[in-house]
Amino acid sequence: MSSKRPLKVLIVGASISGLTLAHCLDRINVDYEVFDGHPIAPPVGASICIFPNGCAVLDQLGLYESLAAISRKVELVSLRLAGGRAVRALEDTKALEQRTGYSGIPLSRQALIQLLYDHIPDKAKIHAGTEKKVVRVEHREDGVQLHTADGGIAYGDVVIGCDGIHSTIRSEMWRIANAAQEGALAEDRSAFASEYSCLFGISGPVRGLGPGDSHLVTGRPGYLVFTGAKGEVFFFLYQKMDRKYIWPDVARFSRQDGEALALRHLNDSLTDKVTFGDIWKERETFTLLPMDEGVVKNWHWGRIAVLGDAAHKVAVNLGQGGNSAIEDAAALANAFDAALKVPNTKPHDFRV
Repeated sequence: MSSKRPLKVLIVGASISGLTLAHCLDRINVDYEVFDGHPIAPPVGASICIFPNGCAVLDQLGLYESLAAISRKVELVSLRLAGGRAVRALEDTKALEQRTGYSGIPLSRQALIQLLYDHIPDKAKIHAGTEKKVVRVEHREDGVQLHTADGGIAYGDVVIGCDGIHSTIRSEMWRIANAAQEGALAEDRSAFASEYSCLFGISGPVRGLGPGDSHLVTGRPGYLVFTGAKGEVFFFLYQKMDRKYIWPDVARFSRQDGEALALRHLNDSLTDKVTFGDIWKERETFTLLPMDEGVVKNWHWGRIAVLGDAAHKVAVNLGQGGNSAIEDAAALANAFDAALKVPNTKPHDFRV
């Protein structure tokens, strides 16, 4: 491989967007390092469905076959009313694949991140664990510095925050921008709000739910349920909260809150054969969180930018949070590639 191009990217967050960006930068021969304050692919109990827009990017990165091998395409999409009565069942999902080249592929978020990590060519560039948590960013005229919890310092030309809805890099971007110009980016501090909560998790196989099944149940609460290759069940229960929370005011829930919510809805019918209680009985992991929604107006300032949930957060029933994060990474890498093709480009020229 030829020598690296004149750019060093510091990525904060070994997330879907962060690791996808790492793969994209490898493809365009740009140097990078990734920092995350947690272990790689923690078992948080969340799930994701990779739709054609996400599949197309992963395919270009040479990851689609590995993705398809650990999951199973969605084969049945059933729309249901409260009580489980089917309104419409789309049993032939081949039309989506015929039109786009890809189908929906459900799997756990942990499995997707592990896949992305496993295929990173040089894992020495990935720094994960509590000691690698980024605690401060220094923004300089000629580059950026990241300070980690263990006292380490990393140097680069730009820093990209792929660290989720509670983004440290977004907060640092706000701090640095405000220091340069009082009130800068202030409108983004209340960009996120939540009106709904979501109880999500993973259960073992449930009688009446086959691999490749997907059920969307409207009502109060609403449900989204789909199954993976081994029959594992990914479930979401979402309902409106008592009021709207606008950042920095955030609803907080305990594990007991999640259990109490589930117990109130054990008898809810999701299909003519399956209740929520059937799924809950087989639960392996679960979490109750507010469903933050919103888009910050400013995704970048100087040498700092944010991607994925750090920039835009959508409700889980859209199924586009992770897919949009994948597209973000590809779009940014394309922008870097185009900029580096400009004659006489130097690292200190870069702003995001």
